[in-house]
Amino acid sequence: MGKRKKADSTSVRLDATAATAAGDAAAGGVTRGGSGSTSSSSRCRVSKAGSRNSIRNHRVREHHRRNELTIDPTFQRVKYGCSLIIGRSGSGKSSLLKALTRTIAPHSNLLLINAKRDEQSEYVRMHRKTLSIPFDKLSKAPPNSVVFIEDIIYLIGKEEQLFRYCLNYSAHHKSLKMFAVTHTIHKNKIFSTLPLFHYLIFTSALSNLPVLRYVLDFLKLTKPVINAWLAHFKRRCSNTIAGIYFVIDCSKLSLYVSTNFLNDCEFLIDCDGNSSHSSTSNQPFIDHYEENVKRFEKFVEGHPDKNSARSLFSIILASNTAIDVFNFTITFRRINNSSIRISVVDYIFCLLNDKHPTPSTDQKVLHNYLIQYKNCVLPKTFIKNKHFIK
Repeated sequence: MGKRKKADSTSVRLDATAATAAGDAAAGGVTRGGSGSTSSSSRCRVSKAGSRNSIRNHRVREHHRRNELTIDPTFQRVKYGCSLIIGRSGSGKSSLLKALTRTIAPHSNLLLINAKRDEQSEYVRMHRKTLSIPFDKLSKAPPNSVVFIEDIIYLIGKEEQLFRYCLNYSAHHKSLKMFAVTHTIHKNKIFSTLPLFHYLIFTSALSNLPVLRYVLDFLKLTKPVINAWLAHFKRRCSNTIAGIYFVIDCSKLSLYVSTNFLNDCEFLIDCDGNSSHSSTSNQPFIDHYEENVKRFEKFVEGHPDKNSARSLFSIILASNTAIDVFNFTITFRRINNSSIRISVVDYIFCLLNDKHPTPSTDQKVLHNYLIQYKNCVLPKTFIKNKHFIK
């Protein structure tokens, strides 16, 4: 017994020494003396420092990864940029500019072009360093300024050249953040400047559909992809809810939507027609809403509550872009990084079952995902299974 205990203690010491040596190697291999022996206190300090460094590096990598996956149409993380805001009168263009004014740094200048007098005084109340300048003085804007160009109706020849020069040269070399506002891009010389903008921002108004289609044709997207983009726009568009804006990232050719004045933009679809509500679902979106509902009706043709099932499916389909419309499933990612597909049809059948069967784990996961999704509200009158009623 004594020999066994001694061997165990020796193995414990060896394991501890090996672990400490690994921590020392990760932290730079700090040793004391020429023989390479390491004190317990220095080993402790080194291992803690290595742990802090690894955590810090992980946070930095995670921060850069999030920045790569998101867009920045208000240029909060960069020094310069150009955005074009498109929308009819009363659709929220001025409201967006006033929301952006609150994000301007106090030391930065806010330059107003084509702003009315009453609006100028309102901007001054929100940002003290506000100045109104004529359009022909745009090239003389001070560095590190924010520029609002309101209501571009038409650009004459020299104005177009000046506007193009500022978008292409001054914004970069003077670190300007430029936001131009227009009702349309037809016959006002703005169409030729579209390649110079980083982001195209559309207000949430169905009247923007013709302009959006015109822009997508200019971007040389295929017809099915254009139809898919327009379908996303129509599904998320709202004339009554303030703060909804659609953003085209001109570098990635992707469409995003924001429900809070360009904060927390949500990816909708890219130039290949791939739509994704989460990073795990990347299924092509098909612009045939009624056809998908009719295909679903074949699954519930003999069900006694087929009308309720159709209503539930139409709500889930209209509010969620993560559904694979080929087999009516939603893909989730497990902890071990493997994927699982959960059937929406089986989930709806379980909701409508008045015999109260216990839902599976997958169905519970799907239910929690849907009730937390802000645009999906399932009527409680359709839910008959007591396990889904809180």
